[in-house]
Amino acid sequence: MASKNVSSTAPGGETVPAPHDHPFGPRRNNGTAPGLKEGGRLPVSGSRSGATASAASNASNASTAKKLMLPSGDVVDVPTGLDARLDRWGNVTYRVIDSDVVLRLVAELLLYVVRSYRGSVVRLDGRRISRLLGLRQRGGVSGYLEPYSMSRIYGVLSMLGFELSRSNHRITITIDLRKPIIREIKSAESIDEAIKIVEKHLR
Repeated sequence: MASKNVSSTAPGGETVPAPHDHPFGPRRNNGTAPGLKEGGRLPVSGSRSGATASAASNASNASTAKKLMLPSGDVVDVPTGLDARLDRWGNVTYRVIDSDVVLRLVAELLLYVVRSYRGSVVRLDGRRISRLLGLRQRGGVSGYLEPYSMSRIYGVLSMLGFELSRSNHRITITIDLRKPIIREIKSAESIDEAIKIVEKHLR
């Protein structure tokens, strides 16, 4: 969910032209998560109504979410599917638990991109990806995906046909919004549907 790459150096600030809300909200153990819609979030996936599904999601999240205690005494909720710890600068570093979580994060990222950006291409680095997934300022504390987890996300995006580039120790992925998978993701009505689309294009 360094300032120029995905190393463990403390990340710097960055302005991203995206809405304030993001898809890294409360989740259920089946991988369902809200994404974005106009002015807010996508409907929670599944056959339930939005209000019922949201209530169930929040209840599940409250009972199963991990907590990370900060030196200040504040507590940060760790999203389902991630582990978290503090680096030496006091930032939160997140680590994905398994490959299913990687696919979910990629699907959430692509959902966010197609609903938030215009043009033909979008270039993303580690800081921007962490921000779009809602990790950069989660709970008022700066956070980011640790390098190995970020490399797994880059790997899946590369397998989907997106261009990966390295320059001055900075890794960037270029999301071509003209690709067929993007058109399919754009029509997805839930995060579960987006995950299935990603899985199909990885076969």
